[in-house]
Amino acid sequence: MRQFMIAIALCLVGLTISEVPVLKLGQILQSPGQTLKLFSQYKAEEHINFGASENRVRFLIFKKNAQLVSTLNSAPEETAKFGLNFFSSQSSGEKHKWLGLNTTGRPLNTYISSLVSSKAYNTPKSVDWVKEGAVTTVKKQGSCGSCWAFGAVGAMESRYKIKSGRLRAFSEQEYLDCTFSQGREESFKKQDGCGGGFPTLAYDYSTNHGGRLAAERDYPYESKMGECRGTKTPNAAVALKIIGGEMLPLGESSSIAALAEGPIWIALQVTNAFFAYRSGVFKDTTCIGDQPNHGVTGVGYTETYVLIKNSWGKTWGAKGFMKVARNHDSCGLWKEWNAGYPMLEATGKKDKGINDKKSGYGDEGNSEDQEDSSEDDNENTACEDNYSDCKTIWCKYTYFAKDQCQKTCKMCAEKDGEDGNGICNPGLIRCPDGVCKHEHMC
Repeated sequence: MRQFMIAIALCLVGLTISEVPVLKLGQILQSPGQTLKLFSQYKAEEHINFGASENRVRFLIFKKNAQLVSTLNSAPEETAKFGLNFFSSQSSGEKHKWLGLNTTGRPLNTYISSLVSSKAYNTPKSVDWVKEGAVTTVKKQGSCGSCWAFGAVGAMESRYKIKSGRLRAFSEQEYLDCTFSQGREESFKKQDGCGGGFPTLAYDYSTNHGGRLAAERDYPYESKMGECRGTKTPNAAVALKIIGGEMLPLGESSSIAALAEGPIWIALQVTNAFFAYRSGVFKDTTCIGDQPNHGVTGVGYTETYVLIKNSWGKTWGAKGFMKVARNHDSCGLWKEWNAGYPMLEATGKKDKGINDKKSGYGDEGNSEDQEDSSEDDNENTACEDNYSDCKTIWCKYTYFAKDQCQKTCKMCAEKDGEDGNGICNPGLIRCPDGVCKHEHMC
């Protein structure tokens, strides 16, 4: 038996915790010593350390979560795969802080949708807005109950891209700081951003402030609520403004019809199995009731599943994404508090900014996020500073040089970068993409 367990331990060499095979995990958990070694490997990979007394408690939590993973993966009817991750040593209370959808005081379906049934539309069999380049890279909310803001912003980012042609990473922090900062209704006084919220309330905030929303780079996420700086931060919703939030009718068909037109925010209930998800099509039947506690962004669908983008970073799930089964009662999905999206109206202005980073998620979540390298989006856009008072002294800072003061800092690509003989003009070099540019732009 001892030699058998040593062989199992040797098999773990080169594998990360999340890659431990199902059979081996079950065998390891039968040995207290090997389970302890697995816990040590887990802590090393997650870069965490506990004091002696806390370590004992965390070990028990880890062992319980590892047993859950083993049980889920051993179920013959299971269509998803589960694994150990940064949640595996967290208590239920700590995990709960990564949620944050709060339906307190929200009447059912406040907004009446025009999308009554997908049968009334020529809805395609599948849509993938990630592959269309309309989804920003996966973000991480941390232990702040701000999922509602990430769900709202995710839908806004993608629909803004679809309508304007520009992919903008908008600010969750502005919604976190400002949605409940003033004029709160009596029923919302217990909500304070990290304490929970609801996507349509975020859209209401934007609507009441000229349809605005800052860029993430101008108003970065801090994983805590602070003073509202909305009126002091530039508005990044240049081409389209938010004029309200659309709540979809109950049922899967209306949400799929909306998702065919663009990403939507989705409400669902998270369980222990959800926290441990790794890949495959997720079907959850372990919920207690249908009350949702988490908000995500729906970014595509097929005939068998809906693809959602979560806000727990790229180390959770399939590079931050999850496939949720269609035509299945999966923890309140498509029931009350359903889904929705922002209503946008053109401002008459053109967004001349550079596209933000897009997600490069593949079918099984194995592809890393890639920078948007397409030239056709920006080659005909006049290069202008985003700030009117840029100074050359600012050019030593990458943020200003590349994002705000491109013209002043000479960060613009040359339209006519080579002469008639195909040689780059003086001062330019040929970059790996074949285009003549200033050296610092390659």
